Amino acid sequence: MNQFIKRKNHCNDYFAEKHSDNVPRKRNSVGYALIFNRLLAILAIASSICYIFMANDLSIKGIVLNKLKNETLALKEEKKDLELRMTELESFGNISRRAQEIKMVKVDKIEYISVGADTVAKK
Repeated sequence: MNQFIKRKNHCNDYFAEKHSDNVPRKRNSVGYALIFNRLLAILAIASSICYIFMANDLSIKGIVLNKLKNETLALKEEKKDLELRMTELESFGNISRRAQEIKMVKVDKIEYISVGADTVAKK
């Protein structure tokens, strides 16, 4: 019977060594989980930083867009004013007044020069 107990103890020791809590498999799975958690944390931080930069860039572009729209409106108003001024300056009344200011006179009789057919160069 003593042999039987020794043999049983030997089997139990062998089984305990194979399936003890110090199995490297469990340490590796804990190590993998730690690496995975750290990787997820780094990914979350990187994503947050990218989000902040993209939101900042988008807001800057919105400000620039509003500034350009305001400039466009101002230029349209200026164009309208310049066209109105041009129309005023081209009016007959304005041209007549300026002609009198620089002492131009009206032409009473206009003479046209007529050229005969003989004076034209032929090929």
